[in-house]
Amino acid sequence: MDIRFEEYDEVRLNDILGQFYMNARKPDGNHYKISSLENIIYGLNRYLRSPPYNKTFSIIKDAAFNDANVNFKAATSELKRMGLGTTDHYPSFNETDLIKLYSSIYCATNTPSGLYTKVQFDIRMYFCRRGQENMHLMTKTTFGVETDPATGLKVVRKIEDEMTKNHRGTDKEESSGVMPEVKDSPYCPVSSFVLYVSKLNLENNRLWQRPPSSFYSSDDTWYCNEPVGEKKFTVFMSDLSKSANLSHIYTNHSIRATGATILSKNMYGPAQIMAVTGHKSVQSLTVYQRVGNSEKIKMGQTLSDNLVKKKNAMPAIPSTAILALPAPEPVSCNQLALPITESSANANENIQREGGRIDFLKYLDGLDLADVFGEYKENRCVQNNVKSETRTCMQSNPALFNDCKFTIIHNLTINK
Repeated sequence: MDIRFEEYDEVRLNDILGQFYMNARKPDGNHYKISSLENIIYGLNRYLRSPPYNKTFSIIKDAAFNDANVNFKAATSELKRMGLGTTDHYPSFNETDLIKLYSSIYCATNTPSGLYTKVQFDIRMYFCRRGQENMHLMTKTTFGVETDPATGLKVVRKIEDEMTKNHRGTDKEESSGVMPEVKDSPYCPVSSFVLYVSKLNLENNRLWQRPPSSFYSSDDTWYCNEPVGEKKFTVFMSDLSKSANLSHIYTNHSIRATGATILSKNMYGPAQIMAVTGHKSVQSLTVYQRVGNSEKIKMGQTLSDNLVKKKNAMPAIPSTAILALPAPEPVSCNQLALPITESSANANENIQREGGRIDFLKYLDGLDLADVFGEYKENRCVQNNVKSETRTCMQSNPALFNDCKFTIIHNLTINK
């Protein structure tokens, strides 16, 4: 993009922005994520509408930039297709990590380094600070301690206005949190803040001063006549996460996300939360209304409690015996379509008398197969000293055995 684009009129700027959206790349040549490209367009809009340019148009909403915004939508669609549409939201702190951090040596208020870390973390949390924004510009007069007349509590308030992402130029900053005292608590943020300010170097007006490598607890001054470098604020939370061995590598913005999430979970409305975070729209606040894993587990347990009642209230699960198919009934010899002979009649009578149990070896004795099958053709053969006969039944009654073949094997011994 031309470095003089601030001087272009709406027509020329619309053309330049359309080309920029389609061709924007990182310094290494890779594509931006959708969230990054969105941040760029909103940043450009704020930049053009702020001093010294004070443009009256909006490159996001005005009809003069419709063509550029069509290209922007096309670019975001392509990025989504490339898998660059996901947004990595800043993780908020879990309760275990917060307890671990506050109780660690890294937030101990009896050392310059620990006191500096705890007070900075408290300021970021209670005032929902956005990353490292303006941290290096803070002075001893940025915050002040007051007594709230309604509650009698000591509170730390933000005294001086500052130019932030959502408050530019002559905007009066009307949103800010307060940091109240927690009586009888070793973690009281007001007590820590008062102690920290009392130990600052008198020759330096900056709020954040570099802790020394060595000190005496009885010293009136615990900090060097040197402000903390701007880059140290950038890595404040990531370095602290590693030092305290937290479960995640949190970022500075994670502190802001945690503050907004805690307020949301405790039933504070969007307007109330925006009065602390400084958001200008409810939509931008929804990113902090998150559901954690512990809450999802509780919701799953609620579903279980309603789907699976207590054991006594649930009907018994049918056993496999009930679900099994019924066993086939015993087949009676009366069901066989055999011609009735004297020997077979006696056999049937005996079978019925014994409840349908059949001992075939017993009742086959004396049974003449000729009486059963009538006419048949015979084919005799001897193989491996075993004599066998293959016969084909030719009788027409009963039809079940008509044209059926059976084999009789002689000299076959059956072990009973």
